[in-house]
Amino acid sequence: MSDDRNGKAGDGAREVRARLAAARLRRLHAEGASADELIAALDDAPAHELAWALGAEGEEVVAGILDAAAELRGFGVLHDLSIPGSRANIDHVVVGAAGVTVIDTKAWSGAVRVSHGGVRIGGWNKREDLEAIVDQVKLVADTLRDSGFEVPVRGALCLANRNAGAPVVGRETRGVTIGTPEAVVASVSRPGSTTRVDALTIMGVLEQRFRPRAVVPVGSVLVVVPATSAPPSLPATRARRGPTRKPATVARQRRRGRSSGPRRPVKGESLGALLLRLALVGALFWGALTALHHAGEHSRLTTTQVLAMRPGLRARAVAAAGGPVHGPSIAWTPARARLRYRRGSCHIRIDVERASARSAADGVLTSGSGCRRS
Repeated sequence: MSDDRNGKAGDGAREVRARLAAARLRRLHAEGASADELIAALDDAPAHELAWALGAEGEEVVAGILDAAAELRGFGVLHDLSIPGSRANIDHVVVGAAGVTVIDTKAWSGAVRVSHGGVRIGGWNKREDLEAIVDQVKLVADTLRDSGFEVPVRGALCLANRNAGAPVVGRETRGVTIGTPEAVVASVSRPGSTTRVDALTIMGVLEQRFRPRAVVPVGSVLVVVPATSAPPSLPATRARRGPTRKPATVARQRRRGRSSGPRRPVKGESLGALLLRLALVGALFWGALTALHHAGEHSRLTTTQVLAMRPGLRARAVAAAGGPVHGPSIAWTPARARLRYRRGSCHIRIDVERASARSAADGVLTSGSGCRRS
């Protein structure tokens, strides 16, 4: 369940947009603009202000997808992390079995072209955006190293709008994995050797350092595999003294379908190859379990379907509050999505049950004592 700390993903971008709009209105007022002109200016925002608003929406959508995946995969997520001594922020950080991933969300418009040299939107090279992610990765890695953690820290650029040309399977360029939200989720869900105890400690270090606005704690279903290492070689003397079998005995056992014990490497197959074979069998088994889980969940609302209901849910909140509302902040669980709105002292909660709700009208609305009574 999401740990809502009086904020959510995208709040940082919204605050930047609000500061820019306030500065613009103050400037217009100083130049003698009338009240009507100031009101009109609110709806006539320049492109750079709209870009911050779109960025905030993109962060919120990606946060919802990450939170829903975290509940199934067990990794932890931190949203909207502050960088000490800077107005910049980190959109999302995922802590899982494969290590730590720093994610920057972009709500770009237009076709995307990813190559070994970088990323381009139309004729624009986004080299500086990739360099910013690399800098954030270094900052997070240095923070963890200072706390005694040597874990993999990677960077990812998530294309919230699923632009034409966006990789549906994460593609790495200049040290950063780039792709759709689904591609990024697949990347951060990989199994690894970071234990749940270490992941919990890493989350604590990052929370203390970067003060995220919202957190999804590490779950109990991390896919942890032992760190790979070269198999020890057997002493030559032991190999020479090892037991031998007569070919006829082996042939008889094969015909009868019997085994004399645990499978041993066949001639020409190393112990490392056998371990790899066992790891592949384990991966197939995990994939089958995941498929069965999804098959049982087919009737539940997906995160995308819940997010598509937001206009209708907001309309209900506006009607209950008697005017425009702020929000929503969204807390995700396997059973429901809980959306919170506010208008002054009025707080409104709408619970959308994933198993039964099919439209915004099915959400259960609860209004606080400060809300208008009809």
